[in-house]
Amino acid sequence: MTPTPTRRTNRIVLLTAASLLAVLAMPARSVAQTAASLSETQNLRYTITDLGIVGGPPGQPFHISSNGLISGSSASAEGTEQAWLWFRGFKLNIGTPGLGGKNSVPFGVNQWGQAAGEADTSTPDPAGEDYCGFAFMGYPSGTTCLPMVWQNGVMTALPLLQDKTGKRGNNGTANGINAWGEAAGVSENTTADTTCPANDPLLGQNQYFQQKPVVWQDGHVQELPTVGGDPDGTALAINDLGHSAGTSGVCSAFNNVDFFNIQPVYAVLWENGRAIDLGSLGGVTNNLALAINNNDDVVGSSDLGGNITFHGFLWTKETGKMHDLAPINGDVYSVGLAVSNAGEITGVSLDADFTPRAVIWRQGVPTDLNTLIPSNSSLYLMTGCSVNDSGQIIGLAVDRSGNYHGYLAIPGWDEGDWDSQSSGSVHPSESGREQLRRQMRFDRFVPRPPVP
Repeated sequence: MTPTPTRRTNRIVLLTAASLLAVLAMPARSVAQTAASLSETQNLRYTITDLGIVGGPPGQPFHISSNGLISGSSASAEGTEQAWLWFRGFKLNIGTPGLGGKNSVPFGVNQWGQAAGEADTSTPDPAGEDYCGFAFMGYPSGTTCLPMVWQNGVMTALPLLQDKTGKRGNNGTANGINAWGEAAGVSENTTADTTCPANDPLLGQNQYFQQKPVVWQDGHVQELPTVGGDPDGTALAINDLGHSAGTSGVCSAFNNVDFFNIQPVYAVLWENGRAIDLGSLGGVTNNLALAINNNDDVVGSSDLGGNITFHGFLWTKETGKMHDLAPINGDVYSVGLAVSNAGEITGVSLDADFTPRAVIWRQGVPTDLNTLIPSNSSLYLMTGCSVNDSGQIIGLAVDRSGNYHGYLAIPGWDEGDWDSQSSGSVHPSESGREQLRRQMRFDRFVPRPPVP
């Protein structure tokens, strides 16, 4: 049962850091204002704020809340991955002391400063798994990795699924959090997963147990059903209605693009505990729901017929089917990463060599975000990871030297003095493009053999 608003409100705790608390109180532009402005977007442009160098994967900003609070992670000088919050020039490390381990990532944050994600512990993993992939991505690890929520200066582990004997799984991840403090993610159970590939840590293959989609409410974990008897699944986003979106499938190697150990088969919407198969764009595998708004609009990616090419999709309740979010003209692949309540969709478009560029879709039409920023920008925008109801976009960018940065794009109107011919002054060299392909590994999305 979903908690009542009164019970939910009582659970919300504001940040105690005075400087951050002050800026969180600043009002955001209303959804109604934003929705009205979407009808006249011809002259909409963006200014870019550099959030700083974040290092290699998984370092990046992941989510921006309705009032502009940003959650993400970056590599530290000590060679670990640390969780951070950003807001209007203020940056707060929330990964220390964490859960006692060396690494942490917050995948989601709400307007109250509650951040949800994953963090290493000080307990060695009893099965030798590298569940959250920190070791595979080059960071010191080897311990269990737990789902967590950070609030009021304290990081707290969320409970994992347990079997009939009371034994709990070892690992899990919280992938999103809504305005009521409810989180969605994935938890290991204690059942051996026969679909996992043979152990090979060099390939990110060391998963042994089933992984189930879950939600956390009032400190309790609730398992969500998968589709078609799939042994594995993960909830990747949750809206303020308590509805979640994600995928179900089978065990796979760790993927340092999507940050989990599951080969997607079905894109899923969970509504009141019921799993709804969102269909596909023609393929039979790699259907993945990545974000959901409060209208239950869902975006993600899906294979086209033949399971070789993938495109982003928008699924709506009104139509009950996926609509193709085509890549930018000349590109081959696309992924829808975020959708605001006002209907703006952001993500990534990739060419045949898997070189990414940030994209925004309005009324289904894709636009390279790099063409909407000043021509003197020092950054090339690779992904549009999240967009809020004020139209602010965050994502991953690269500079001329090949360093990865987080960015914040703030919308504004071209009054005639903007460089309207901007196409972004930074374009990766061929060596830089190769580095992007090698490090981001978008090529791991395809081709994947169909699941028997």
